[in-house]
Amino acid sequence: MFRWRNSSQKDSLPGVVLKLAARLLPFFLLGMSVFGQNEPPMGAIKETTRVYPDKSTATMVTDPEKRTSEETVRDASGKVLRRTVFPLNDQNFARGAIHYDAKGVVVYKEVYVFDSAGRIIESKLFTRDNQPKGKRVFVYEANNKARIEDYDEFGNLITPPNKGRKH
Repeated sequence: MFRWRNSSQKDSLPGVVLKLAARLLPFFLLGMSVFGQNEPPMGAIKETTRVYPDKSTATMVTDPEKRTSEETVRDASGKVLRRTVFPLNDQNFARGAIHYDAKGVVVYKEVYVFDSAGRIIESKLFTRDNQPKGKRVFVYEANNKARIEDYDEFGNLITPPNKGRKH
C-alpha cells in the first residue's frame, strides 16, 4: 500500500493504475476514430459523452487547437467527481495526463513513453509536485497483447495480490 502525498485515501499502485487504464481506454478508442469518414473537419472541437447505468457521465472534449483532450466524470446529479487533462502530441494522441479531484486539485500526473510502433510502453507516475511515484510498464508479446508490470517509486516490481492460488 502507498499513499499519494497530501492525500487522505490509501490506494495500492496497481489499483490506481488499473482505474487509470480503464479511464484511458475510451480516450484511445476515441483517438482511433480520428480517421473516420463522418468526423468533424480538422481542428474542430469534438465532444463525446458516455452515460453509465448509474446515470453518471464521462464527457471527453478534444480540442486540437489547444492540443488537449479533457475528460470530466460527473455523478447522476451532475456533480464533478474527477477530471483528467491529456496533453496531445502532433498526431492528437495523448502524451501524458494530469489527474484532478472533484475540487480541481491535482492528484497525480503521468508521462507516456512510446515505442517505434507508436504504442505506449511506459506510464511514469508523478505527484502533483513532480516527485516520482512509480511507473507501469507495458511489455508487448505475440499478437500485440501486453503484459503489465507495476513498479513503486524506488523501481521495485510490485507483485499483484495472489488470487485463488492452487497448491
